[in-house]
Amino acid sequence: MCERAAARESEEIARALDDPALPASALNGVFMHTFHRSGLAPEREAISRELITLSARHGFVNFVVLGSSGCRRSWPYSRRGAGRCARPRRVCPTRTPAARA
Repeated sequence: MCERAAARESEEIARALDDPALPASALNGVFMHTFHRSGLAPEREAISRELITLSARHGFVNFVVLGSSGCRRSWPYSRRGAGRCARPRRVCPTRTPAARA
């Protein structure tokens, strides 16, 4: 089994269990295994957004920061960011004015 398949399998197993920290860790593993080819920025961005949502809901600050970092790194290369040079005002949910206060 390749590493990408193992990461996806760990994500499925983690979702089936009751501990919310397990899916956060598994999503990080899935994110790390989306660099095997170019063109996967939209997938990385979706994983990052899910990681942010899950982590913010359960108070996992480290995973919120990790997801935000992944979101910012993948945004310029996703379809939404194609051809744009300026940074968006709101890349991820954690960058809203309420979250910064």
